[in-house]
Amino acid sequence: MALIYCSECGKQVSDKASSCPNCGNPTVIQSINHTPSLPTSLANSEENLLHCPKCNSTQLSSNKKGFSGGKALTGAVLTGGIGLLAGTIGSGDVSITCLKCGYKYNAGEYAKEKQKFEREREISIKTAKGEQSFAGIIILFLILSIIGSIISYKLFTNSWPFLGVIFSIATLLCFGMLMFSINSEYKRKPKN
Repeated sequence: MALIYCSECGKQVSDKASSCPNCGNPTVIQSINHTPSLPTSLANSEENLLHCPKCNSTQLSSNKKGFSGGKALTGAVLTGGIGLLAGTIGSGDVSITCLKCGYKYNAGEYAKEKQKFEREREISIKTAKGEQSFAGIIILFLILSIIGSIISYKLFTNSWPFLGVIFSIATLLCFGMLMFSINSEYKRKPKN
C-alpha cells in the first residue's frame, strides 16, 4: 500500500482508497480505473454546469432572499418607523447552497469564491508536499507575543489594569497561534 496526495485537499490518502477520507474527492487511481466513459454530449454538458467552489459538486440549490425581520427590527429600533425599510435590504439577492457540503455563497460571487478555494487548495498541497513552510508565521507570532508581553507588563505597572487585561488576552491568543503554527510545522516535516 502506498500513500498518494489527494488532488483536491492535498492530504495523504491510501492508493487503495476509493475517495479521500478528508474531503470525499475520488482518488486519481480509483477514478481512472472505475469511471465509465460518458458520451461526448453528456460530458460537455457536465462541464457547463455550475459547480460548488468548495467541493466541486454540481448539486446546488438557489434561494432568493426575502424580507429580513431582523434587519427591519434593528432599523426600527435605531431610527424609528422609517427603519422598517431596512428589512428590504438585500431581499433581491440570490443565495446558492451546495447540497453536498452545505457551503453558501451569493450568485454573483462564484468566481471570487472559486479563486479563494483554489488558493487554499494550492497552499494545502504545497504544505503537504513540504514545499511551503510555516516559518514566517511562526516568526510573526513570536514577535507579536513578545511585544504583547512587554506592553501588558507596562500597562499593569502604570496603573492601567483594564488595558493590561486586554493586551494580555491578545498576547495569549498570539501565543496560542504560535504554538499551533509550530505544531503544524512539526507535523509537516517528514519523519526519518
